[in-house]
Amino acid sequence: MNRSGFITIFVLITFIICLTVCYFTIEIMSTQTLIQLSYRDKIQSEMLSESKILRLLEDESYFDSMLVPLIHKYFNNPSGPRSFKVKFEENMDELDTYKEVEVIFLKEGNKQLMQLNTKTIYKGFTSFITSKASIINYLFEVDKNPLITYGLSDETDKLLEDYFNYLGDNISTDSLSGGIKGVYTYDHNVVKIGKGMNNLKKITKIRNGVESYETFDRDVFLLMKNKLNTPIELIIEDNIDFRGILYIEGDLIINSDLDFKGIIILKGADSNIVVDDSLILDTSKKPKIFGIVLTDGNSISSEFIDIRYESGYIYRYGIYLPGFLQPKIELIKIS
Repeated sequence: MNRSGFITIFVLITFIICLTVCYFTIEIMSTQTLIQLSYRDKIQSEMLSESKILRLLEDESYFDSMLVPLIHKYFNNPSGPRSFKVKFEENMDELDTYKEVEVIFLKEGNKQLMQLNTKTIYKGFTSFITSKASIINYLFEVDKNPLITYGLSDETDKLLEDYFNYLGDNISTDSLSGGIKGVYTYDHNVVKIGKGMNNLKKITKIRNGVESYETFDRDVFLLMKNKLNTPIELIIEDNIDFRGILYIEGDLIINSDLDFKGIIILKGADSNIVVDDSLILDTSKKPKIFGIVLTDGNSISSEFIDIRYESGYIYRYGIYLPGFLQPKIELIKIS
């Protein structure tokens, strides 16, 4: 073989090697690009799934319109269905058309939880997500304690102080459902609850000696405000059984064999529950509260009143209190 022929073959082999190297380099780069794009699409799919959960729990408009009605429905009938489905009206992304989220209510320890399950189908990737969130204000579930007052812990004291301040500015009997009667009193000296006609309960409101009346069947949200800082009293006179919320910026005086189911909130540094002496002496007539009592005034002795923690009544009526629902994500799992 002459010299020129050898050079030609060498150049040809070198060219083939370079071409092969370039081909494999381009192929590797293309594969890496596809992997990166695929990974990006997978991440985007997972992010879209997570965004559905975060939007439901952290965006107040979505939480109030899509989840709160289910919470009300479940708490009003806890023996009914525990699983529901909600559906977004719009897509999170134009390429993700899956809009449903499964909502499941469950209890773990002292906490009422809500499990949310959904998925995203995005560019061939399907991402499933499961999350668990607590939904109740910590004060209403702490150690199943029926009496929440100052002195339990530094954390509870701060939360209680903040919550009482928040309630004072935001509590209202507006927008209640048809199943509970809202009664608002403004600086009445005395309010009395007793038996009325036709098996109804009667609320007597007294201001400067002038009386006015309202009646309710069983469930009531009584809101007693005291903006003039004058002594006010709620007096329960007859042996009655009723349910709901009693919010009192003053004293609760019990002169009867009371059976109350729900939430009592006493606001005011000097607020207290006063029980008639005859009821203290006769333990069979000790007033009973099934639910929870929050007070920023004096502590309440179990010798005078029987308070039992009952989550069912707390949840059922707590939904009418501002700040009762406080969603907090406990777990997110993506697969």
